Amino acid sequence: MIVSRMGIVGFGSLSLLVLLVSSGCGGPGYGSSVKVTGTVTVDDKPLADASVTFHSTEGREAEFSNFTATTGGDGKYELADVYPGAYEVIVAEGGGESGEGMEDPGMASATAGQDLQPVAGELKTEVGSEDHTFDVKLKRGRVPRQ
Repeated sequence: MIVSRMGIVGFGSLSLLVLLVSSGCGGPGYGSSVKVTGTVTVDDKPLADASVTFHSTEGREAEFSNFTATTGGDGKYELADVYPGAYEVIVAEGGGESGEGMEDPGMASATAGQDLQPVAGELKTEVGSEDHTFDVKLKRGRVPRQ
């Protein structure tokens, strides 16, 4: 009788441990993070030293909401740990990796109606459970006021 109870307790503990380890991959309910890469161009030329931020549109905690990278001289960026979900993509010139200057109203931002505008559509994407590529094509020019 004692042996069978210890076996049940041992099995229950092992099951709990497996559950905890397997659920530790990723944010709370967001799944496992993936790599997001892409290239930012303006008027078909690479945009160097730009801040690229993926901002979750799903109302997440801060550490699972914004992911920022800086483009290289070739306009390429890489975000190592982005969680699956819907994102708005924000591009700011000269923002650097920390995203400095993005709050400055003078900063050219593709979502603020300033000097950079998307070539087509909106700067939104859906990141899935596998590595993702999202190229950003922008053009110079302000949106006319209506």
